[in-house]
Amino acid sequence: MRMFRISLLTISLTMGVFLFNSCSNNNCNNVDCGEFGNCVELEESTLCSCNAGYEKDDEELCNIKSALKFLGTWSATETRFNNNTFTEETLEYTITIEQRDTIANRIFLSNLGDLDNATCTFSGAIAPLATVSVSSLSFVKATYCPSADFSGYLIENLTGSDTISTDRQGLGFNYHMVFTRDQEVFDVDCTVVLEKQ
Repeated sequence: MRMFRISLLTISLTMGVFLFNSCSNNNCNNVDCGEFGNCVELEESTLCSCNAGYEKDDEELCNIKSALKFLGTWSATETRFNNNTFTEETLEYTITIEQRDTIANRIFLSNLGDLDNATCTFSGAIAPLATVSVSSLSFVKATYCPSADFSGYLIENLTGSDTISTDRQGLGFNYHMVFTRDQEVFDVDCTVVLEKQ
């Protein structure tokens, strides 16, 4: 009787291992997704998912850093609509897009808005932080250079317009900015078109 129980236990364990292995996919075993990609097993196939800040190359491998196509110096034409006075103005200036750290999907836009730094505690251009993903850009909502009599520039995505289109030579995006200076409130929606220099 004891031998019969041992045999049944052995058969049960063997069947369990067989069934477990037959239900588990090993589709990713020989899939190369590139240096910055991970293979995801689907029911009958696989999918390569790129790490944040990377995209696929011509061979569908996650080897390209998305931020690279945004970096450099750009000529900016900005249309700024003041939501308080219902007036519009056009500005022309230069911005620089750069990476300042090792975070792959993070970029800084120096001089966005051609903002006056007189009230800031530093002399360098204001550099709002944004994250990129393939062909989209999202500003990290933040207030830049507040001081005693100045609220600072609060810059964020313009609602419903948080993407950026690129052909590597031209970019276009929208952002929203609010600040208070000398008790006057500025609330502006900005549309920017950039051309690579």
